[in-house]
Amino acid sequence: MIAANLKKLSVDLSKGLEPKLIEVLKDFGIEHYFYHSARTSRLRFHSRWYAPWKQPWSLYDEVASSFWFYTNSERASAIEQKILSELGLEKSGRGTLKSSFVDVLSAFSLDRNNQMLSVNQKASSKDALLVGFSELIGIVPRGKADVLNRIILGLGVCAPLSYYGMGNGKRDQLGLLRITIPAEKEMVKFIVPTHDAQAITKTIVEECGFDRANQGIIYQLPLNKCVPDSLIRIGQHEHAASMEQVINAMDSLKGSTLWRTRDYRRQSKRIKTETQICLSFICDEGSSGALSQVAMQNGAPGASTFRCGYQNLSADPSIGGEITKEFTSMVVPESRQESIVSALTKSEYLLAGVIVEIAKVNSLELLRKNRIE
Repeated sequence: MIAANLKKLSVDLSKGLEPKLIEVLKDFGIEHYFYHSARTSRLRFHSRWYAPWKQPWSLYDEVASSFWFYTNSERASAIEQKILSELGLEKSGRGTLKSSFVDVLSAFSLDRNNQMLSVNQKASSKDALLVGFSELIGIVPRGKADVLNRIILGLGVCAPLSYYGMGNGKRDQLGLLRITIPAEKEMVKFIVPTHDAQAITKTIVEECGFDRANQGIIYQLPLNKCVPDSLIRIGQHEHAASMEQVINAMDSLKGSTLWRTRDYRRQSKRIKTETQICLSFICDEGSSGALSQVAMQNGAPGASTFRCGYQNLSADPSIGGEITKEFTSMVVPESRQESIVSALTKSEYLLAGVIVEIAKVNSLELLRKNRIE
């Protein structure tokens, strides 16, 4: 398999912007990209004159799409800026752009097209993307994502992205008892300033009860650059500019989010744990279960899987076209990385199209001794 350190670019878009993104990817010769459907949650404020006895806001979901692809760092900056300008992601409510460095193992090159960038494709000296952010990923039982989304929006962080998945873990080894533990999961992703990530994570753990058995897991992944979707509230506004617009303007002027301050009364000391990694693989539909079992036999505590689409724009008609894939991710101790990756690459279930992705986890909040996935 081909090993490479690549930059993973992820774009979460509002409905209707997908064709523009695909055109940008074609212009840069991106042959392989992945996507899946999702929803973005916001707070919708209502007029008090309509129903003064009710809450002034409600949770409002919008249809969204999530795309991601891999490229080398030399081309990434130009692609990021092109996506930002063509899709207008600097405007709140249109989507999120984020990039991170990952180690990738694949049977084929995911960045084979390394042609020189043309003049209009080169990155400009001014970079509108922000640094100093991390991505928090929460995995909860199906039906509990709205609770987590309300907490995230109440903290004023950003608009979270949610989608459905399935859990694979110890529940599969419990026989008849497994029927008491639902396999359906919901994944929630959102971006936070890195210096606030620990405090926000602690608040969510306490509010959602992640310190109790089978209630969920939340972990933090580092980001290289990003443009978060800061449109948290929609509906009636009392002022000419929303608070989200003011915060965006200050971020642009300061060039980072270090000017922001938060006061969390319930902060607790961070517990030192073994270094963790997020190990993911993309495989053909129906193969994730067997590969997850191989990983768990070699030290992985559990896994979460969701379906995604895969588009191959290669000129070879035998491998081109849209294909349904499965994306499986698991958080494992770094000491187990070598044995799990070795077992996956040697597995009889491994097909030519499997892609393995490895990213470092900054922090992890769960109760492993009581958790059944």
